[in-house]
Amino acid sequence: MTAEAAGRPAPPVPASSYLICTTPRTGSYVLCEALRRTGIAGNPNEYFSGGYQQYWTPRWGTRGYPAFLKRVTRIGTTPNGVFGVKVHAMQFEHFVRQVAGKPTVPMAERRALLERWFPEPRYIWLRRENRLRQGISYARAVQTKIWWDADEAPGPYDTPRPEALAFNRDLIERSIAQMRQWDAKWGRYFEAHRVDPLVLSYEELVSDTEGALRRVIALLGLELPSDFQLPPSQFRRQSDAITEKWLARYEAESSPNGSAAGAGGSAAGAGGRPARSPRTGSEARSAADLGAFLASRRWWVCTTPFRHLRADRVFGPELYEWMAADFRDRLGQGLFARDLPGYDAAALTVTAANAGAFSIFASPGWRDLIAAILAPDSTREVNVSLHHHAVGSLSGAPHNDLNPGYFIDDDGSEDIIVADQAVCSYRSGTTPEQRPVVERVRSVAVIYYVANPDGYPGWGGATGLYARVSDPVDRPMAAVPPINNSLVAFECTPFSFHSFMTNPRFERNCMVMWLHRSKEEVVRRWGGHSIVGW
Repeated sequence: MTAEAAGRPAPPVPASSYLICTTPRTGSYVLCEALRRTGIAGNPNEYFSGGYQQYWTPRWGTRGYPAFLKRVTRIGTTPNGVFGVKVHAMQFEHFVRQVAGKPTVPMAERRALLERWFPEPRYIWLRRENRLRQGISYARAVQTKIWWDADEAPGPYDTPRPEALAFNRDLIERSIAQMRQWDAKWGRYFEAHRVDPLVLSYEELVSDTEGALRRVIALLGLELPSDFQLPPSQFRRQSDAITEKWLARYEAESSPNGSAAGAGGSAAGAGGRPARSPRTGSEARSAADLGAFLASRRWWVCTTPFRHLRADRVFGPELYEWMAADFRDRLGQGLFARDLPGYDAAALTVTAANAGAFSIFASPGWRDLIAAILAPDSTREVNVSLHHHAVGSLSGAPHNDLNPGYFIDDDGSEDIIVADQAVCSYRSGTTPEQRPVVERVRSVAVIYYVANPDGYPGWGGATGLYARVSDPVDRPMAAVPPINNSLVAFECTPFSFHSFMTNPRFERNCMVMWLHRSKEEVVRRWGGHSIVGW
């Protein structure tokens, strides 16, 4: 059935197209600028970015993703019919989800969705060989919101914060791990679709920009005039003495077997898996360090029906998009299990070993921030899990989360202890190696909404908050909608009644985290009978 026969307009298509497949801090804007200046190689920009779409849609007056793409196609195509786009791995996933109209798109379907709009695309894989320098560059940009140094900004930008610049080893390590994972996503795409991209490196691009440009022009089957000369770039190199100082400090602090050992080496191969930071969960060592990740200070405390914390736009777009894609990847791989009695959802426990994009929730900084607001007496133990409610999942019943949880008793550690069923059963305290355990009781519940359909449609999946355990589940005193990149959090008390409310039309996804306090403190405050057993 054709698009017209189905009642949908056929998408406009350029005569030819290409994608610059890359990660942040690879000099991609320099390459895009050079291609634009030829006048024959499209007008590449980050058209597939959710932020680009959010910024331009109201200004263009477009409604719906097809209308947005039509406008993008016109803007990104030169008169000879060549379309170009620069795209990060997370932006490409945003594009295919929008085109497919569903929150999860299997790898096998992605090329076909691209070619609905851009037939037989050519691919340029732009990478950076020195991972450590890339990580330092990214860490600096995340802190300061300064992504380029140019006379004219190539796209929407945040308010610069140069005063936020400070050496942060954990942020650099996280940045390196993040670049590896994003680059590996491109490798898996090329491998799955048997694509042989033109591979360019940042190092090659900055040393011979015109040479790199001519390689792309040849790939596209185009020809530059014999007298073509590339004008000097408007983009000024941001690496400076601070970069060199950070590089030297990072390497000096690294042990021979430390994380820097492979940081400066070549990027992972086409099918390579991303390397995790060796100190998973340590990205934000203190609450102050979270400033590099948090996007908004619009957090507020509500009092009805009980004291709870709410926040919108919790994290910056790069981190959020990574978490959303990581969630969908795990869901698509079938890693979630329906093993929670009385709870109509599938879940996946996040551990120190598999934290990936969600390691921020197992960091000391995050734990300290939440504890300071809601339960300062919280201990070092946390439980983190991902929850998926399929369409039509049954509503729960109002309940509090004043449940016990068991952890390995690790008095020698000053870091966060993350629940791991393979090491210690969270519900029973049994351990394969008969190690000593400690019983805790939940002190704070955090529900962070992620990877839901873009734009909350208002069709269920909210978290209901109740004054009494006997309240009807469909009549909460307050309902928190599952808006992406927002959260609700509250202290676990005998009176913090809440429940999942059914989602009749759209799936509902979230991260759930619990902080804990000592059992003795709970007994002192509310009595032993207040603890809800499993």
